[in-house]
Amino acid sequence: MRRLWQRRWLAGLLLLAVALAGWGVNRKYQYYRQIEDAQWHAGGQWLQQQTGYLINMDTHLTRALLEQDFALRNEALQAAVTTAESAYALLTVIPLPGPWRDDFIRKNSYHYPWGPIIDYLTYASQLQGPLPVETRSTLYELRQWSITTKERAKTLMNLAYGPGWRRAKDKPVVQEAFNSWLEPMSLLAVGELDEAYQKARATPSQRWPGLRASHEAEITKAEAMARVNEFLFYAGFAAAKELEMRSVKGSGSTGYFWYVTVATQSPATILTLSISHIGGHVVDVQASLPMTDLQLLTQLSRDLASAWAQMEGEEMIPYRYHLGSTIYETEFVVLRQDIPLQSRKILSYFTSTGQAVNIRLLLDRYFDKYPLPLDLVAPKNAEEILNSLDPQLVASGPPRLTMVEGRGYQERLAYVVPLAEMPGVGYVYIDAETGAFLGREPGAEEDKQWEYAQEWLDLAP
Repeated sequence: MRRLWQRRWLAGLLLLAVALAGWGVNRKYQYYRQIEDAQWHAGGQWLQQQTGYLINMDTHLTRALLEQDFALRNEALQAAVTTAESAYALLTVIPLPGPWRDDFIRKNSYHYPWGPIIDYLTYASQLQGPLPVETRSTLYELRQWSITTKERAKTLMNLAYGPGWRRAKDKPVVQEAFNSWLEPMSLLAVGELDEAYQKARATPSQRWPGLRASHEAEITKAEAMARVNEFLFYAGFAAAKELEMRSVKGSGSTGYFWYVTVATQSPATILTLSISHIGGHVVDVQASLPMTDLQLLTQLSRDLASAWAQMEGEEMIPYRYHLGSTIYETEFVVLRQDIPLQSRKILSYFTSTGQAVNIRLLLDRYFDKYPLPLDLVAPKNAEEILNSLDPQLVASGPPRLTMVEGRGYQERLAYVVPLAEMPGVGYVYIDAETGAFLGREPGAEEDKQWEYAQEWLDLAP
């Protein structure tokens, strides 16, 4: 009798354990199902928003295709741009679960055409007069693409939310729908017939000086050595021993260059220069030397920047500087027609490790703008700029022309206006063409204590 009771008791415990385990598993299953439901709900909402944007863009493109009035057509195209920008921004927050999210992230940057579409719509909205036949053809292609993508998004949503979607989500038919939705039309064909659009997107014939497209002469090794000696002369250096040279290929943007290392005396440094094969431009300057006093280091930084400017035939002045615990930075600006080009700044900096110091010139901003033409004629005069200034801003001197870098890295001619009684600001910048407020100084790096160089203060009003 006792054995029977013991067996029943053990069986009861086993059933209880199974029941508890089943309850736990079911609770966990329900919990993950809730998470999955939430994910799919968010994914469905995201697809709905994308579909809504596509429907709106289709509507605006239809108006642009049929409308002859310039103002109304421009309004429709601007609305299409805004819609495309909203859809593009939504790409960064796609809530689809894996593995679709991974597929989307991997393919998005290579295949999704929103960016070029925004570029084209922006271009088309700036055309004057009737739209060319080629442009209308391109807009029609964009409209067909939006219709096709809209239908794919709807199909995918129906598959996700149809009967038995949990069992179907990993089936090939659903994956195929998702992949086809990601497939863009070939944007290489868009605008292919539109000559003006192609010219607008064409790369300048004279590009960065390190590339063969710059149409400058290729220099020999002897000519490169002569350029290095010229730089040493301008910097006030003397070589301590024979120069070491080798030819290397730089990154995709720098082409080929001669890479030269030289030990100098007075001061004793290890100087490294990169001379572009095409044109013989000094595209990189680095120096390494033992730790010394701050005054010598700051002067050495200026000497290197001055030597580079003389090599390029540029006039340049220090703009501002910043002294940190282990770094010293100086910004220089190039002068053209006595106008400071702040869009083509040169940054000289040195870092200290306690025993040694490394100095470098950052020349990227100058050479990125190297082939671009400059229009230094201001549509508005200084008096108009002062009259357009916010009454709360009190100018401490007359505005002065300068060139700044605007949105999309485009150079813009602006007036720099010195301000009175506004600590930490110093200057505001006003567009010389439109009179719009562009920005203020000290700029994005307000956490640093920048000080203006005396040369800039002397040049400024």
